[in-house]
Amino acid sequence: MSTPSLAPHLSRADVARVRLASLLLDTAADPVRTAVGIVDHFLAMQAQDAPGVAWSLGLRTGHTERATASALEGRDVVRTWPMRGTLHLIPSRDAKWMLDLMGGKALAGAARRREFLGLPEDVAHKAVDVLADLVADADGPVARKDCLAALDEAGVSTQGQRGYHLLWFASQLGHLAGGPPQGKEQTFVSLDSWAPEHRSPSHDEALALVAAAYVRGHGPVTDREMARWTGLGLRECRAGLGEAAASFDDGIVEVETDAGPAWVSAVELDPPQVAPTRLLPGFDEFMLGYSVEERAVDPAHHAAVVPGNNGVFKPTVIDDGRVVALWSRRLMATSVRVEVTPLATLTDAAKSRIADAAQEYAAYVERPLEVRWVER
Repeated sequence: MSTPSLAPHLSRADVARVRLASLLLDTAADPVRTAVGIVDHFLAMQAQDAPGVAWSLGLRTGHTERATASALEGRDVVRTWPMRGTLHLIPSRDAKWMLDLMGGKALAGAARRREFLGLPEDVAHKAVDVLADLVADADGPVARKDCLAALDEAGVSTQGQRGYHLLWFASQLGHLAGGPPQGKEQTFVSLDSWAPEHRSPSHDEALALVAAAYVRGHGPVTDREMARWTGLGLRECRAGLGEAAASFDDGIVEVETDAGPAWVSAVELDPPQVAPTRLLPGFDEFMLGYSVEERAVDPAHHAAVVPGNNGVFKPTVIDDGRVVALWSRRLMATSVRVEVTPLATLTDAAKSRIADAAQEYAAYVERPLEVRWVER
């Protein structure tokens, strides 16, 4: 595939526009896209909040909440902890090599965590065996409560944070992965039987796959931003970026920006000039895919988006590529109420665009919309 002519330099405004294209937020939702295709595009999507990541998919496809949930009932996608000890949606076929490549740091700290929880090493590994056998013998996904019950019945206490740690530990070792939810209940599946076909790239190939995906879904980005996102060392990230640039036909390329060199997908270098207004969930890659300094939010507003800097992100409204407000929703008996809290004074035109964007969410939940404006 031929590579388009490259701009020798991207201004700060260019970087913002190209990032929206990489994030698939530069245009209105595209129903040609699929939920599984979006996960493939990013390789890993923040999924601490299951309803939030579902909306991350829905706002990019234009599909309803029900259609998105149905798409995630298949075996193409699982929810697990591939990097930084954080839950992500990832393609099932990539789970094992991603855990092998990026899960080491999290596992290295597991013994200290178990000591804090009062979990002996042999008990933890007994729990892994119990959970692995449970999901392997099951006809389908096993509810979280049933996983915990099996551990308790085997004499392994799940009190406090022990249950969560043991489910994480078994998943980190590649025996379990999160399956499709049953209502609000999290489920787990056997990674081997749920996704019997797994990619097995070499270490260098795996680094290139991660590098290409991070640039494709977030670029322009730097090697240091990739290191923060993956938890990998800077040397590994640089090797992966170089290998990805040399290996993939649709290519990632290095460009100059006002802040210095950065990497970008060659196919995203000519996005539309106008960025649509969108309502994002709290843990969307728009926010969590970048360091604090790189996020498209005024530093004065960051504390409102992440109160107490506790890692819990509020849902945000973006207009012209920047965070301008917070939003929340309340499902009423026959409608959905979207409450918008501006972070600064908004023009009437901006308010009109935000109301139109809220209609996207109303269509997603298939309910009539009511918009309310709330003062901070």
